[in-house]
Amino acid sequence: MQKFFVLFFDYRPQLELLSNAQRGELLLALFDYAQYGKKPHLDQVTNMAFSFIAAQIDRDKQKYEEKCQKGRKNAQKRWSAECQPIPSHPNTKEKENTKDKTNTKEKEKKTDFDPPSPFEEQVFSLYHHICISFPPCMAITEGRRKAIQNLHKKGFGLEEFKQVFEAAQQSSFLKGENSRKWTAGFDWMIDETNIAKVLEGNYNDAYSQDKPSYDLEELAQFGMHIPEL
Repeated sequence: MQKFFVLFFDYRPQLELLSNAQRGELLLALFDYAQYGKKPHLDQVTNMAFSFIAAQIDRDKQKYEEKCQKGRKNAQKRWSAECQPIPSHPNTKEKENTKDKTNTKEKEKKTDFDPPSPFEEQVFSLYHHICISFPPCMAITEGRRKAIQNLHKKGFGLEEFKQVFEAAQQSSFLKGENSRKWTAGFDWMIDETNIAKVLEGNYNDAYSQDKPSYDLEELAQFGMHIPEL
C-alpha cells in the first residue's frame, strides 16, 4: 500500500485563491482520500481544487501499483527460472516476452492521459471565484479544455479570461434578467465569438438599457435556445 502522495508546485496558484480555513479542510480531505479513498463534502470552490489534486493522486497510485505488479512478475520469473532445470526454447521465450511487452503497452495506452494544465485549472478557478451568479462548472471535459487551449494559442491569457468573467458577473442580462430568463454559462463564456461581444460591452447594463432586447435571430446567434412557436 502506498504511504504517501505528492503535492506539486503547480497547485500553488489554486491554493492561494482559497482561505486558510479552506486550505486546512482541503489538506485533511486529501489525506483521507489518499489513505482511505474517502470522498469529502466540501464547498464548491474547495471541491474544485480537490478534484484537480485527487485526479493526480489516482494517476500516481495507478503507476505505483503497476510498478509493484511488474516487480512481482519479475521476481516470479526469476524464481521460476531458478527452479526450472530445463530452459525454455529460445523462440518460445521470445514470443512470451513480446506478448508481455505488447500487453504492457496496450495497458499504458488505456490508463495514460494528460491531466489539465496549470493554465486550464486557473481558468476554471477564476470562473468559480468570479462568476458566483452563474451555474458551476462541474467537469473539466475534453471539449472545454480544447476551447481554452485554442484561445490560449490565440493570445488569450488569464487577464483576458478575468475581464470576460468580471464583465459577465456585472451583466444583468447574462445573469437572467431578460425576456426569456436565459442565463449564460461557462461554455458560452469561452466561445470566441461571445468573448468578443462581452469585451466590446454589448452586455453591459448601461448598453442594455439603450438596447433592451434583440430579435430571435440575434438571440440564436448568441447561443440561446429559441423554441419553435
